[in-house]
Amino acid sequence: RMQPENSIASNNATIKSIESAIECNLRLQTELARRLSMISEKKSSNRRLASRVTAQVVLTWNELDCLKTPPHATSVPKKTSRKRKKNPDEPSNDSKNIYAGKKWKFDPYRKWTRRFFVDPEGSIPKPNNDVVKRRKLEEGKFFFHTCPPWSKKEEQTLVSIVTNMMKKCKKSFEDLEFDQVASALEERMKTVDKNSPATAKPRSGVECRLKYADAIKKTSFTKAQSIKILEQVHLHNGAPSWPEVAAGVDRSTWECLTTYMTKLSSSRGQPFTPAEDELLLKIVAAAGPQFVLNTGIAADLAARFFPDRSPKQVLSRLNGSLVNPNFAREVWSDEEERRLVLLMKVYRDTQFPITGAVTHFPDRANKAVSEKWDRSLNPEFSAKPFTPAEDTILLEAVRKSPDIGWTELSQLFTPPRNPRSLFHHFNKIATEEDLLLKYGTTMKKEGARHGLVKGDGLLSSDDFVVRAKQDSGE
Repeated sequence: RMQPENSIASNNATIKSIESAIECNLRLQTELARRLSMISEKKSSNRRLASRVTAQVVLTWNELDCLKTPPHATSVPKKTSRKRKKNPDEPSNDSKNIYAGKKWKFDPYRKWTRRFFVDPEGSIPKPNNDVVKRRKLEEGKFFFHTCPPWSKKEEQTLVSIVTNMMKKCKKSFEDLEFDQVASALEERMKTVDKNSPATAKPRSGVECRLKYADAIKKTSFTKAQSIKILEQVHLHNGAPSWPEVAAGVDRSTWECLTTYMTKLSSSRGQPFTPAEDELLLKIVAAAGPQFVLNTGIAADLAARFFPDRSPKQVLSRLNGSLVNPNFAREVWSDEEERRLVLLMKVYRDTQFPITGAVTHFPDRANKAVSEKWDRSLNPEFSAKPFTPAEDTILLEAVRKSPDIGWTELSQLFTPPRNPRSLFHHFNKIATEEDLLLKYGTTMKKEGARHGLVKGDGLLSSDDFVVRAKQDSGE
């Protein structure tokens, strides 16, 4: 029983001794920290005092050296200590420095007298020799130019000289020697334009050739030139020798080719033939699954395989028509028709409802969805066959006002007819006189744009051949 009491007492004594040792240790640490702080303060005060004393000593040494040492003796090295930055607005004792105490500020409303640098005091450097020469040239009437612009008189004179030489020599534009043209132009301009500067350089043959080519591009092809191009294309089955065609119309080869491809070729507005569709599908199949259709690829296909088609036509034929093998070509099912009708009701408040409905038919072309809605499902238009009474109404309305639109014509029927169906039905039942009456103005404008008919001329049988579209069974 006595042993536990002794052990408890010994444990209490041990705890007290440990606590007293910890307290002593804390007191020692506090005292050491206090003394270290005192030492650091004394060191900093000593450094400040030493720097002051050193500065005073250096000043006194400099004064003594200035008094004792001769002028040729070496001077005391400059002080490398960091100096305090001076306030720019603070006045300075240095009267020789004119910029002392001034701060440069950019004034956006300042009127610069010259294009040179102007310092804060407003002084401008003197012009150098190049500036003096340039100002002298600017004072005169003529300013020298390596390639001065062409005047109207000079351009007209060039065109007349080239046309006369082509008639005399019986050569095309590409075979002429434009060095002779340049010399003739120089002699002619001396008499035509007497006010031309004497220091102007004469035109070179290359300049005359380029300028004449630009002047020709500004003028459109005449009716006779367009007919000659079409005759050559017809005689050679669509593949004539374009240099020979250009020699016959007094134009360049490139101009004849581009004019035919962009304006005169009739295949650009025609639908794709089965052979073209087959070739297009074979190209896509040969390219493989990595084939990506975009504008650049369509332009490359049009240039390489379809010279008579535009990149936009190739792109739309592949991406938006029935040629694309990814699109279904089967008859529309009842479920698809119901879905299209419901989607058109859902998107009826949008600007283009058909655009929203097309997104729900990934296996149908945009054109197929649009035609299905317009021709058979749109409740606003009647899809029944045309009656003789409706044919009479359609023909009389066109004869009465040929410029009437198909949308306005559709409102004459009860129930209304689809404008597209009216267009196709009119082309099927109309006579040649009715077709000429309806499309005569448009055909005349297109002919004037292509150079086949003058803008103020009348249509004749030599300009166009109008044929009525007949049924396949007739």
